[in-house]
Amino acid sequence: MTDKATALIRQMAAQIPSLVAAAVVHLEDGLPIAEVSNRDDINAGAASAYLATIVQSNLQALKTLADGQITDNILITTDQYYFLIHHNYQRPYFLFVMSQKDGWIGQARLVMEKYNTLMERFLG
Repeated sequence: MTDKATALIRQMAAQIPSLVAAAVVHLEDGLPIAEVSNRDDINAGAASAYLATIVQSNLQALKTLADGQITDNILITTDQYYFLIHHNYQRPYFLFVMSQKDGWIGQARLVMEKYNTLMERFLG
């Protein structure tokens, strides 16, 4: 299972020129199902656990504040990077991409949507 997920993540990464790291992450424990990093100093697996807490907090906040609303994406920006997280609330995992801020975030989002659909077919 992880071999196919890893292959999909690598294919996705190749289509996002500004990509730094990406992963498919199990929501409950924050462990990566598959991950890729284009830099030795970035550990996508370590980031996965922290990002899982953000997704979990987002779900709780939506229950409290937004009365049934569903998040399309979560975007975190820094001075150098974009962190784009896509979670389908019906799935036990999420997809994240970390890209350089000088890249085109719209392209990353479109590619993520395509590969999220492929992951859903594969992971269920």
